[in-house]
Amino acid sequence: MRNMVTALLLALLVAPASRGFAEEPDLHVSAKKWWTYLKGEWTTTWSSGSVSHDRHSLVSGGQTLLSEIKTEDGNRTTELGGWDPKTKSIRYYGFGASKNYWVGNAAHSPMTGTIRGVTYKGVAVEGKITWEIVDKNTAKATFVGKDAEGKDFNMTAVKKRKTKKSSGKRAKAPARKAVAHSPWKFLTGKWHQSASNGVKSKVTWKKIGDGRDAIVGRWKNDDGTRYTEVVGWHPDTQELVSTAYGSNGAYWRFRASNVTATQFQGKMVERRSNGETAVGVLTVTRINDELFKSRFVGTSGTNEKITIESTFEYDD
Repeated sequence: MRNMVTALLLALLVAPASRGFAEEPDLHVSAKKWWTYLKGEWTTTWSSGSVSHDRHSLVSGGQTLLSEIKTEDGNRTTELGGWDPKTKSIRYYGFGASKNYWVGNAAHSPMTGTIRGVTYKGVAVEGKITWEIVDKNTAKATFVGKDAEGKDFNMTAVKKRKTKKSSGKRAKAPARKAVAHSPWKFLTGKWHQSASNGVKSKVTWKKIGDGRDAIVGRWKNDDGTRYTEVVGWHPDTQELVSTAYGSNGAYWRFRASNVTATQFQGKMVERRSNGETAVGVLTVTRINDELFKSRFVGTSGTNEKITIESTFEYDD
């Protein structure tokens, strides 16, 4: 049960109309107010007895929420939340140790959302989370959902902000044995990209932590557009998944089902900061540890055929 709870910690970020915020006509504006409230370090205690220590940060110029969650039994998860202009909703993607991942969606209010994911034990969980702000240092949550067997799975939580007075050193958690890893070896470090459409980018990928098949990428294009990306492995579906949010409503979603040690391929949906959109198939091929190439073939929002080839080179 405790391991199943950890999968629901994404609720820390999925979030609804609270008495703490006035109604906002723009969901994204409301979400950024909620994220600003969350910024900092917290301790969350669930009715199951599970306790986590959470760090929430605003990235990509305040357009995206990046969260690091560590439970006291050693589980670690990372989540990225951002605005999806196409569906006009707040989307969340989280990756944790071993087989854990989740997808969250808040379509009407930034503090109420749906959750779909897999726990550390490979159990599917789905439901609805609602958050309520009690005061500037306290928030409460209610989760109502079902487990993999269709049984009711209902929980509550209290989230407390860590202040200078309350913060302190935590005991080191025991390490978890990592299993079900991606066949693709994640590339980390600093890289530069040159694309056939003239776009040039610098990107830094960093491993999220031990026991998690996921990395965080920070992109900066030569036009000033910035992205924050999370790439992770879904062991139950054998898919490599990437999602990113950037400046002026830019984002992409990518899901690769054909994954080997040297190549992966899948569908990609993208919106650039200038409002242009594209959908197609992206193929990424590793040449060596300091060079890989990608090829995108698809159509634009105006049904124009697009082919973009890119080269990524490692920076010393």
